[in-house]
Parts: sequence; C-alpha cells; structure tokens
Amino acid sequence: MGRYFFFGLIIIGIFLIINEDSGFKRDDDGIIISEGIIDSYSLRVGDCYNHLDDYQKNILLELKLQELEDEGKSLSDLSEEERLKIENYEFSEVFAKPCDSSHNYELVSSSSSLFDFDSYPDSEVLTNTAAMFCYPSLNSYLGIDDFNESKLDNFLSSRGVGFTHPTQNGWALGARLITCYIESSNTIGSFKNIYKDK
Repeated sequence: MGRYFFFGLIIIGIFLIINEDSGFKRDDDGIIISEGIIDSYSLRVGDCYNHLDDYQKNILLELKLQELEDEGKSLSDLSEEERLKIENYEFSEVFAKPCDSSHNYELVSSSSSLFDFDSYPDSEVLTNTAAMFCYPSLNSYLGIDDFNESKLDNFLSSRGVGFTHPTQNGWALGARLITCYIESSNTIGSFKNIYKDK
C-alpha cells in the first residue's frame, strides 16, 4: 500500500506541474480554450483530446524520473507493475485540445457509480457494464431523442466508440470510473447534439 500511495503522490505532483506549465487552460464555463497535457482523470464530458505522441511521452518520462530522484527514490522502489508502466510509456495523461482544433477523441460520458459490488468483476461484466452505459449516453450526447438505429449506424459507419474501465490494481485503490468516448481521426468541431431536431 505504501508504494501505491507513494506512486499516487508522484502522479499528483506531475499533474500539478503539467497543468501549470503545459499551457492548458479552460474558460469560466469549463470549456478548453488552450491545449496542453492533462491527466485523463481530469477530462470532462465534451472535452476533445489526443493520445500523447512520442515527444510528449518523453517529457513525461523525464518528469516522472525527476520526481523519483527528488524523493530520493528510483524505479526499483516501485512495484513491478508501476515500474513497467513507466518503462513502457503507459501514462494516464492525454493532450487536451479545444474542439475547434484537429483532434481524434471526444469524451461523451463518465460515471463512477455503475458498480455495486466490492470484488473486481471479470472482463465480461466490465465490458457489458460499459457498453450498456456508453451506447445510450452516446445517443443522448449526439442529440438523438429516441433510440434510432439508422442514425447511430450512420454515425458509427465512419467513426468508433470506445470506453475505459478500472484496472484490477486501480479497483483495489478505489477506482470505479468508466468513460465513454468517440474516436474520429482529425476531427474539427464537436459532435455534441449534431442530430438535435433532425
């Protein structure tokens, strides 16, 4: 537990550094107006973003290693899983962008209240729970009043919908968040309510 707590402090410290220095900014209504690297857990519904490129991952790697060094620690002080995540560039950060600039992903919905049991569910339960949450919320996000398969099929014919769910280690630390997102390469503009009143 000590290592998990220590790693959590590292992530919090990096999160604060990144948000302060990366140029990321929201307006008073919470809309992203300036792009930058943020932790994916701070994404909000309607946010647009990309995964990190190699250059951005290298910056994060240097920050994480510097944080460890400042604490008098090294990679060997972390659990094997935590160490491998850093060594394999498996970061939770994303590059958030204003939706009116080119992006590949848009957050549709999120929830931390979909599970009512303590033990970590198997993959089928995770997938089914996420799907049962994500597809109706996608309908609502797109502005489809009633479930309309033709509209949804048309939308997904050239785009994808995906979701994230807690890992087993994350679950042990209290993570319950499921997020749903649209995947559409080099998109400019938001998909929110595009079918409203149509």
